[in-house]
Amino acid sequence: GIRMTLGEAKIQLASSGMEDAEDICECLKVLYSARAGEQGLDRDFGISLDAVDKPTSVAKALLAAEIVRKTKKYEPRVEVVRIEWDTSKVGQGVLIPKVVLRSV
Repeated sequence: GIRMTLGEAKIQLASSGMEDAEDICECLKVLYSARAGEQGLDRDFGISLDAVDKPTSVAKALLAAEIVRKTKKYEPRVEVVRIEWDTSKVGQGVLIPKVVLRSV
């Protein structure tokens, strides 16, 4: 199976000089490193890892959709432009997302 290292997710802001850039990045790091269902008061917060047992291409598509949906819900100051994948550890079954964002 695939393992997604949420704690290693890379966040890139496409628009430079955003006022709240540091705060946005911190909020997203918390969101991406949390597993959905762990937060008692908000079970939807975090990223669902249901896709991890799927083939790599399916896992990437499902995880990308989850990242886009959760970013829109929990960080409305930005939108996802694209998600790239660091595949340097894919031989070890590890996917690391790089999320490129822009302000809305």
